[in-house]
Amino acid sequence: MKLVEPPSCSTAPVIVFIGRNRRGQWVALQQNGLYGGLFVNRTQAVKYALFENGHHPEAIIELSREIELERPYPDRLAGWTFHLTPLARVLASLKEKRAITQRSMEEAMNLASSPSPVTEAVPSESGVVAAGVYVEGRRVANIAIDEASSWRSKPDHVVWIGLHEPDIAVLRRVQRQFELHDLAIEDADHAHQRPKIEQYGDALFIVARTAQLDGDSIAFGETHLFVGEGYIVSVRHGASTSYKPVRERCESCPRALARGEDYILYAILDFIVDNYSPVLETIQEEVEAMEAQVLASAMTQAQIERLYLLRRDLLRLRNAVGPLVEVCRRLEHDNLPMVRSTMQPLFRDVTDHVRTVQEQIDSLREVLAFAFEASLLVGQAQETAVSKKLASWLAIIAVPTAIAGIYGMNFKHMPELEWQYGYFGVISTILLVCTGLFWRFRRVGWL
Repeated sequence: MKLVEPPSCSTAPVIVFIGRNRRGQWVALQQNGLYGGLFVNRTQAVKYALFENGHHPEAIIELSREIELERPYPDRLAGWTFHLTPLARVLASLKEKRAITQRSMEEAMNLASSPSPVTEAVPSESGVVAAGVYVEGRRVANIAIDEASSWRSKPDHVVWIGLHEPDIAVLRRVQRQFELHDLAIEDADHAHQRPKIEQYGDALFIVARTAQLDGDSIAFGETHLFVGEGYIVSVRHGASTSYKPVRERCESCPRALARGEDYILYAILDFIVDNYSPVLETIQEEVEAMEAQVLASAMTQAQIERLYLLRRDLLRLRNAVGPLVEVCRRLEHDNLPMVRSTMQPLFRDVTDHVRTVQEQIDSLREVLAFAFEASLLVGQAQETAVSKKLASWLAIIAVPTAIAGIYGMNFKHMPELEWQYGYFGVISTILLVCTGLFWRFRRVGWL
C-alpha cells in the first residue's frame, strides 16, 4: 500500500500553531496552512503537531486567540483554506500566494484522479456501525460487508469497518472477506477476553478492555481489532464509547489518515486509553471527599461498603489496563506486520499513557487503604475515649457507694453512728473524695 509521509524536516522544524476555535474545539495548523485538523482535546492536538514537525516541541506555538479551520469548497476533495488569527496570519503571509497555487494544483490533480466524496450511506446491517473505503485519507465509498474484499484488493485502498456486538453470521462474513483466522473469530464472538495481541500470518488480532461509569460503578467492555494489509476491523462488546469521534477526527485530517492502517490502530488504542481518564477523575473526586470525611469522624457501615466497592472496581480496572502495556510495548518494539517504524513513537506515547493510568489506579487504591486504616484508628480512639469516661465516672461513683455500703450494715457497735457530727462528716468526706477524683480525671483528659 502506498503510504504518504510528512515533508522532511531535516533543514528546520516546521512551526505548528495550536489553539481553540470559536466552538471551543482544539485546532492544530501548519504555519503556511498546508495541513491541520480538529481535535477533541489539547493533548491530541499536541501529539499531531509533534508528529508533523518531526518531534520538535520548541516549534509548537499555542495561541491565546481563536484559530478557525474552514472548508470553503465542500463539493471538492481538495482546496482546504485556513483562516488564522492575526498573529498567525502575519507569520504565514510571506508564503500565502505560493501555498494557494500549490493547493490549487493539488486540487486539480485530486479532482482528476479521485472519485467524488461520499454523501449517502449504505443501508445499515445488524451489528454494522460503519464500513468505508479510504484512499489517501479520504473516504471514497460506504460499502457493504460482502464488498470489502474487492475494495481491499485495490492499490492504495483501506477498508475500515466498525462492528458493535455482531452475531456469528456477521463475523463469518467478515472472516471470508479478509481470510481471518478461526481462533481470532472465535475470540471475537466470545467476550471476556484478556487484553492481548496475537499474530496470524501477516494479520494482527488485538484485544483491549474499555471502561466507563455506569451509575456508581465501573462497567467494562471489550474491543477486538483485526489489522491487515488494506483493512482494519473493530468489534465492540459491552460498555464502550462509540468510535465515531475517532473516525471523524481521522477524516478531518486526511494527511494523517493516509498513513495507513497502523495509524487507525493507534487512534483507536489512544482513544480507549483516553477514556480511562474521566473514570479515574470521577473516582478521585469521591475518594478525596471520603478521605476528608474520614479524619472528621468514623466511617459508617454504608461508607465502608462503598469503600470496598471502589477498591474492587479499581482492582478490576487495573487488571484491564495492565496487560495493555504489553500490547503497546510489542507494537512499539517488535517487528510486527502492518506497523511501520515511523509509528513506533506514537505507540510509545500510548504506552506511557497506559502506565500513567496504572500509577493513578495504584495511588487511588493506596489512598482508599489508608482511609480505611485511618477510619479504624479514629474508631478505636473514640472507643478508648468513651471507655476512659466510663471508667472515670465509675471510680467517682464507687466512693459514695462504698461508704454508704459500710454504714448501711446493721451492726450495733459502730461509734460513728452515735457521734453528733457523724452524718456531716460522712457527707463531707464523700464530697471531698469525689471532687478530688473528678479534678484528677479532668486534668489527665479522661473527662
